[in-house]
Amino acid sequence: MPDSNTPISQPPTHAHTAHTKHGPRIYLSIGSAFVCVVLTLVYVIRPLGADPITIWPFWFWALPAIALSAFGISRRNLTWGIVAIVMWTAVVAIVPEEPAILLRSLAHRNLPDIHRHPTGPNSLRVITFNCGGGIAMAAAEAFQYNPDILLLQEAPPETELRKLMEIWPRWQMTAALDPAILVRGQLTPVGAPHEKQCFVCLATVTPECISPPTQILLLSTRFFLPELRMDFWRPETWRAAAGTQTIREEQMADIAAVLADQRPIPGMATILGGDFNAPAGDALFDHLRPTLRDAFAEAGTGWPNTIINSAPMARIDQVWVSAHFTVDGARVVKTINSDHRMVIVDLTLNPSAPQSTQ
Repeated sequence: MPDSNTPISQPPTHAHTAHTKHGPRIYLSIGSAFVCVVLTLVYVIRPLGADPITIWPFWFWALPAIALSAFGISRRNLTWGIVAIVMWTAVVAIVPEEPAILLRSLAHRNLPDIHRHPTGPNSLRVITFNCGGGIAMAAAEAFQYNPDILLLQEAPPETELRKLMEIWPRWQMTAALDPAILVRGQLTPVGAPHEKQCFVCLATVTPECISPPTQILLLSTRFFLPELRMDFWRPETWRAAAGTQTIREEQMADIAAVLADQRPIPGMATILGGDFNAPAGDALFDHLRPTLRDAFAEAGTGWPNTIINSAPMARIDQVWVSAHFTVDGARVVKTINSDHRMVIVDLTLNPSAPQSTQ
């Protein structure tokens, strides 16, 4: 007869059995797979208020998650560990735009010299470039790529831009408080309310490379900076991010109102470029569709991101065009005098675009 002081063994619980069978790392793997599902939905839906997360590229979170998931693999947790890695890897290949653009680039390895102007009829080269705090040498840097239109942000002072016009006398310009527009051809400024000149500059232009002469509506813009804080556990981080996101939404609504307006000529060909301080794929750009389309997403090649110049993580500098244009190509170029890379877009104006009445 057993001693009354001898403890009676209890059957192992289900949790204990699972822990013994799979090992403690199963919880890491299951948690990683769950986070993958949630984060994928956040990036696909882009809900308001998720700015502190979605302001960073998806792979910013995915790459360390894959490494952590690899740590979760063990002899007793092989299945769930592999499932977590496969999930993250599959989503990284689908959700971010970089893999698709790089695959497209493989089919365009013999690209023409980026310094040469396209030679097709009614070909037009547009560059959008943040000059990194108004550096005149940065603006001058763009001219080596033979553009027809320059959309500048954090543009140099107007006096410095006027000096550039002395070097390139066939160019004309207009400047707001931050962005500016330069064109090789004729330019007519379109006035914007003073309170909006801090983020948008407008003009109608007639580039000299287009025949017969055709007016185009240009918009150069730089949106409000986002919050880039990493202390996600603080409520003030989310409140600050919501505030900056609201400002950018209001700025985009103003841009959309210009596009919805009758403009100087109804249905005028339109080009919008600038530093949107929001990554490609952000819900912010829904305001532009279907009036305009993203030129780089349509025909860009090479690494697409523009900020920061030395290690670009996000494509916040973009060019959007109306249906009057065919996008022949787009590339991002590393720069010397700015913390941004510049975006070079080659377009062809379709013959159906309204002709200038000048």
